[in-house]
Amino acid sequence: MTSANSIEARRQLALGRSKMSLDTAAALKHLDAAVAADESDGEARAARARARLASGDATGALQDADAATRLAPRLADGWAVRAEAKRALGRAEAELIEDYAEAARLDPSFKDAFEALVAKASAGGAQNADARNVAGRSAPDDLRGPMTRLPAAVRKYGLISSIAAIALILGGALFLMKRSDGDGAPRG
Repeated sequence: MTSANSIEARRQLALGRSKMSLDTAAALKHLDAAVAADESDGEARAARARARLASGDATGALQDADAATRLAPRLADGWAVRAEAKRALGRAEAELIEDYAEAARLDPSFKDAFEALVAKASAGGAQNADARNVAGRSAPDDLRGPMTRLPAAVRKYGLISSIAAIALILGGALFLMKRSDGDGAPRG
């Protein structure tokens, strides 16, 4: 792979991530381009797995997540999205727990999701003995993954509303700056 391909993959990955919360279809186009530019990029595969999962393609998401964990085994998000894809496909909780345990081991922000899954499995009885065996491992911030890392106001009011509020604040500040002369005194 050439350096130009790697640069293009990174560019497409950034574009795909930036569109993810607003337009999953557009994000998928960029993430497809990122994977096409560099098929060995585990981070691009994990991002595309998230986009596929968000668009309802759990099978495609699992394929990308499997590739992400193979290509970048130290990428926690690859393991977490693999667990989420398995959940969407109705796989056994023990499979999800293994993947979340690995995600949590690599990135402590996945600890809460892992522990919630283990607690749910443990409440299920003896058939979930595997879950209790891995409960001592460290681990995601909740079952929704990276979306919970957004500021509380964004989660509560939504991305568009938060962006609009920030734009309004910045616009007001710029207006006030333009109205004042060099020494900060208002024009009159």
